[in-house]
Amino acid sequence: MNRFLHLIGTPEVALGVFTAALFAFCARHNSFEDRDVRLLERLLWLLPLMVVAVAFATLLRPELRTWWGLGRINLAVTLTLIFGAYRVVSGFGAPGSGPKGQDAGFIVVFALGMALCAPANAGAAAWILAEQNPSFADWFRQRKLIGSLLTFLAALPLALIMMAWGSVVLGLAGAVVTAVKR
Repeated sequence: MNRFLHLIGTPEVALGVFTAALFAFCARHNSFEDRDVRLLERLLWLLPLMVVAVAFATLLRPELRTWWGLGRINLAVTLTLIFGAYRVVSGFGAPGSGPKGQDAGFIVVFALGMALCAPANAGAAAWILAEQNPSFADWFRQRKLIGSLLTFLAALPLALIMMAWGSVVLGLAGAVVTAVKR
């Protein structure tokens, strides 16, 4: 297969295109008028859902259904949520007009994104494990209800771990932004 064609369906490219489209959309609605601010506020709530859906849709490619592919998806989701949230909340208020909820919006996007990633990660991990281990796939096929419940229950501690990891990443990103602004 052509090397270029192999790269097209990766999570990095998919979320890169999504981020470029998001930046173009936000540039069009950056007038700080009430109508545009309301539109960006609604986009703020939809952003995590769209990012997670686009990222985990790349798992439909068989070569990405590996643990390394899942790690790449999580890294791409984290970076896209950070840059996307920063771009959306920058349209809330004109510079120098005071706080307009940018910090809260940024935290909402990141927390909701990590909360949506947890069940997606649990499901993706079960899918990867079923493909790599035939005995797990047989067990899961025979016990569909209990297997689905266990996958759902695995999402709860995974969500806590991702929230803690996300807090560290968010703190580091905030430190970098503060250092660059000075």
